[in-house]
Amino acid sequence: MGAFSVPGAVPVISWTSLVVRYQNAAAVKNLLGPWRPPQWSQGSSAQLYSLTVAKIVTVNEVQPTTVNTVINGVPNPTSPTGTQTLFGSQRQSAENVTYFFDAVLRVEHRQDLVRTEHPVQSGASIVDHAYLRPARVILEIGMSDAMGSFTAGQFTSSVSRSISAYQTLLDLQNSRVPLTLSTRLNQYSNMLIESIGAVEDVRTRFAGKFQVVFSQIMVATIATKTVTARPDQTDTTNEGVKQPITPPATIQSLPGLGSFPGFGGGSTSGHGASGSW
Repeated sequence: MGAFSVPGAVPVISWTSLVVRYQNAAAVKNLLGPWRPPQWSQGSSAQLYSLTVAKIVTVNEVQPTTVNTVINGVPNPTSPTGTQTLFGSQRQSAENVTYFFDAVLRVEHRQDLVRTEHPVQSGASIVDHAYLRPARVILEIGMSDAMGSFTAGQFTSSVSRSISAYQTLLDLQNSRVPLTLSTRLNQYSNMLIESIGAVEDVRTRFAGKFQVVFSQIMVATIATKTVTARPDQTDTTNEGVKQPITPPATIQSLPGLGSFPGFGGGSTSGHGASGSW
């Protein structure tokens, strides 16, 4: 990086040396303005790594209502007349927020495949199936308090950008919302932040160096199938109208039925019915 000319100060050879000399990144930013890499002027194509999350935004639906109170057909002079703004129901919508970091120092991709093994009496184990394990990505990022954000207004919630970036990562981890991680080699969906590590030393006084471990979650799909439209409840099933039917005379005149209860007045006693069948 070229040297800076600061009024009333000796030339320095780098931005870091300037920050260390003034011992205050905010003072340097006020003096020279936040530094932005030249390639950032190319837009999002200059960023190879990003983190996208869907955030829920609550919007209050405003409905203007005309107020004109009338009592018994006569306007009430003590009641306000005009248009007032009344807040109705709240509407929630999801919008994607993409975070860009100042520097990506190291990325480690991990994608494993597992084979199922079934031992047999002799010979090698039998493999009849294989499946992919969830992807795992380790991202080492750097944040500088003397730089400007790639996206305006990002990482401004704390006293410095490095602290704001660290708090943002903690909030994303605590929310447990699936993320989309875009890298130079691949784009990973349904990622969760498994762990966050931060290293502080003499070189990170006005910066931050974080190690973020992402792990992918597998989302299962469930299919439902209707077997029958008839409800499986006896009490609610329409069984029709039940009415007693008198047997015809030809049935009643059959031999042996006259002594059966209901077909001739006979009764049962002892080991069987009276009469013969």
